[in-house]
Amino acid sequence: MNKVSICLLNRNHAAFLEVCINSLLKQAYRWLEIIIIDNNSNDNSLDIIKNKYPNIKLIQNRFNKGYSKAHNDFIRTSNGEFLLFLNADIILDANFVNEVLKAIDEDEKIGMTQGKLYRMDTKMKKKDTLDSTGVILYKNRRNLDRGFGKKGIGQYNNKDYIFGTSGAALFCRREMLEDIKIGDEYFDEDFFAYREETDLAWRAQLAGWKCVYVPSAVAYHYRAYSPDRRKKMPEELRQLQYRNRYLMLMKNELPLTFILHLPFILFFEMFSFFYVLFWKQFLVKAWLEVVKLMPKMLKKRQQIMRKKRVTAKYILSIIK
Repeated sequence: MNKVSICLLNRNHAAFLEVCINSLLKQAYRWLEIIIIDNNSNDNSLDIIKNKYPNIKLIQNRFNKGYSKAHNDFIRTSNGEFLLFLNADIILDANFVNEVLKAIDEDEKIGMTQGKLYRMDTKMKKKDTLDSTGVILYKNRRNLDRGFGKKGIGQYNNKDYIFGTSGAALFCRREMLEDIKIGDEYFDEDFFAYREETDLAWRAQLAGWKCVYVPSAVAYHYRAYSPDRRKKMPEELRQLQYRNRYLMLMKNELPLTFILHLPFILFFEMFSFFYVLFWKQFLVKAWLEVVKLMPKMLKKRQQIMRKKRVTAKYILSIIK
C-alpha cells in the first residue's frame, strides 16, 4: 500500500487541535505517517499535543518559520510517497485520504488533488457554506478559492481539472515536488505566508503536472483569514499577501499569456495602484520589497522555465 505522510501545521490553534487530530486518527486509510509541526505557539497547543497525543511525532520550532519553511522541513523529514499538508483548523471526513489517493492514482501525471471544503465556526459547527473547491487564477492574475462563501446546494459535484489547491488541505505526489523544486526549496521560502500554494500550482502546471478536484473528499475549514476578514489582519501580513502576488507573477508568467491578458492585468493594477496610494499607504512597503527581491526571483524564474513542458496555449486554457 502507498504510504501517506500528513503534516499538521499549527500556530496557536489549540481550540481546533483535538478535533483536527482525531479526524486524522479516524481515517479509513490506515497507512499514515502523522507529523505535527508547531510554529512556536504561545497558547496551550503544546500541552494538548504532548499530553493527549504522545505517540504522534512533534516538531517544535523555536520561532515561526511560516508556511513554506515549515512544510519544506516536513517534506525532508517524512517518508510517504504522497503528502497531505493540513492547517490545524480543519476537520477531515473519515474517507478524505481514501478519496484523494484514489483520484491521484488514476493518472501518473496528476500531481495534486483538492477536496470539497466547507466552512465551520469557532465551535467546530459544520456549515453548508463552501470554503474552497480549488484555486482559480483569473486573467487579471488574482487567485481566489472557487465557490468560496456560496451556500452548498449540490454544485461542484463533478470531478474535474483545476488550476490549483487550497493550502489548507493540499494533497500531492512527492515525485511532483521533487520535480518542480527550486534549488532545495519545494514551497518558496521567500513567500513566508500567503500564495505559496498558488505559486506551487503554477510551477507544477508549467512542468506538465495536473491538478484534480475530488468532490467526494470532504473536509471542514475554519479559515482564520478570508477576504471578509482582511481589514482585521496585521499590516505585516497584508503586505506579504500583496507583495507575493508580484513575486509569483515574476517567477511564473509566460510572455504570450501576459501580452494576451494585459488589458485585464492593467485594469486591475490601475485600481490597485490608486487604492494603495490613497487608502492603504502601508502597502507601499510591499512595492519596495518586490524591487529588492526581483534579482532573486528572476534567478528562480530561470530554473522554473528550464522545466517548462507545456505550451502557452495550455496555460491560457486553465486561466479563467
